[in-house]
Amino acid sequence: MPTYLFQLGRAAELSTAEIIAVNQRMGSPLSRLEPRGEALLADADSDAPVRALCEELGGTVRFAETGAQLAPDAFSPEALAERLFDSETFSFLKESGDKTVFGLSLFGDTEPLGGKRKVHGLLHDAAAAIKTRMQETGGSVRFVLPESEGDSWLLTGAQVDRNNLFKRGGEILIHASAEKGFTLARTAWLQDYEAFSTRDYGRPERDARSGMLPPKLARMMLNLARTAETRTVLDPFCGSGGVLMEAALMGLTPVGIDLSEKAVNDAIANGQWLQKRFGLGNSPKVILGDARTLHKLAEPLYFDACVSEPDLGPPLRRPLQAEKFRDVSNKLSDLYRRALAEMRTVTRPGGRVVFIIPRFALEDRDEPGRINLLGDIRLMGYTPLDPLNGFEPASGRASLLYYRPKQFVQREIFVLRA
Repeated sequence: MPTYLFQLGRAAELSTAEIIAVNQRMGSPLSRLEPRGEALLADADSDAPVRALCEELGGTVRFAETGAQLAPDAFSPEALAERLFDSETFSFLKESGDKTVFGLSLFGDTEPLGGKRKVHGLLHDAAAAIKTRMQETGGSVRFVLPESEGDSWLLTGAQVDRNNLFKRGGEILIHASAEKGFTLARTAWLQDYEAFSTRDYGRPERDARSGMLPPKLARMMLNLARTAETRTVLDPFCGSGGVLMEAALMGLTPVGIDLSEKAVNDAIANGQWLQKRFGLGNSPKVILGDARTLHKLAEPLYFDACVSEPDLGPPLRRPLQAEKFRDVSNKLSDLYRRALAEMRTVTRPGGRVVFIIPRFALEDRDEPGRINLLGDIRLMGYTPLDPLNGFEPASGRASLLYYRPKQFVQREIFVLRA
């Protein structure tokens, strides 16, 4: 049975949880899931169901079929070339024809390989060694390496597309692990970065000042909430409609509610744009209203799931002082309690509620400030779930984090069963 390597996004645990959720919903085409930091390995009968699964995801960048392994202390350009040519997974290297192109990408624990300049040198020498071996079979061969700027040694989606790697050759993906060594794989699928970018930056109404949920995160949250029975989904803090748009593209029936008239108008405009741009039958339904009074706006037990990012407090340019954090925490706690209680009344029993609670950077403290609501959540009748343990009831603080380095507000994501 083939083994596949998944390159996860920035929030590796969140991306892993998303794969677990979609795999369950699709009848478990993946087996023996093995997280490895920024990567996940899994077995499957063929790449067709893996490709179908990946098309649903927001947090996975690539998947590749593994073909060979190198021991932790065996990485060298010559050893890499030899191992690649010994594996049938990389047969295109031995069948190089006119104008064949291959790319080389590396990620994972690269620290043992040396600094930035040394790693780029190793990749160049490895690509040159592979090219030399390919030229022995005849034909014109060239290679593509990651851009030298930054600390990434991965080809960008634009580089893969621009060089037509999937049709004219292939991308060799190397995952480095201090314990497991180097896993060599051939990329089979790459996330449609242009489509996500269009839905993020190309939608007609964007309100960066009040904050926007990135489309990839919206999709990940929906996948955490969705089961095989999910059809309708509510976002009671819909903002400009990020969750609604992703839900509509996933074939769900979304309803959005927001207290801001501007947000409602923005969400309607974005939904209509999405409908025309992607040929959807209907645009999402959006209602002006208060998440704290959902029982006045929706039928009891109407929705299969709720997915929402509420008001996360004021935008921050620096860590919060302790007194300011207490004020913000008290205000948001009241909002969240009332909204979650209302969401419980409109979500069918057994349906999932995926909800974000912020964590704040604090002055003179390494640990972020948290809003502790788990006790209240359980009293409302929710069961917190552990997404990394097959969505079984959580025994501890089962939550997932999404944030960028040096951000002062982190998103803590909870998955609750109503």
